[in-house]
Amino acid sequence: MSDTEKKIAEIREALEKATQGPWKWIDPGGLERKKLVGEWEIMNFGVSAPYSEIAGQEPDDNDAHLIANAPEWLRFLLDELERLEREYAEERAAHNAHVAELCELKQERNMYKASSEVFYERLKKAWEERDKLIEVLRWYAEADYDHKIMTDYYEDDGELFYGTELDLDRGQRARDILREIGVTVE
Repeated sequence: MSDTEKKIAEIREALEKATQGPWKWIDPGGLERKKLVGEWEIMNFGVSAPYSEIAGQEPDDNDAHLIANAPEWLRFLLDELERLEREYAEERAAHNAHVAELCELKQERNMYKASSEVFYERLKKAWEERDKLIEVLRWYAEADYDHKIMTDYYEDDGELFYGTELDLDRGQRARDILREIGVTVE
């Protein structure tokens, strides 16, 4: 228990043991001086004779008002403190729940970010492979069998042939590109 909690417990205990209220400051008049009463008399400042200097000064109306209302005001403040502590505990719990939710969202965001980075790399690789495939398809598509000059030659089973660049390639360029992008060619 903290010092503050001990002090609050001490105040509560003192209020429980004190004369039950409401307390009132009354002036009975006549020879009696003002007195503080609850269920029974709490404090009496004597009779009309001059107030004793040893006892101090007789309370004025402001002092009397404070003393008479002190128990009620203390109970009010303690109840308000208790209410605020409950409210704080609820707010703290809600705050902690929000922090936990934010942490989960951050983890989720990081997971999606990592996934999107992987996806981006895969997409980038797919576009590079696509570009290579387009390159080889264009090369084959642009082949002109009828109008190419046949200055090159190749051998097929020992026979010598003249042909176009396409004839001489015999699909090697396509096999090379497919191998580059990870496709097995037989």
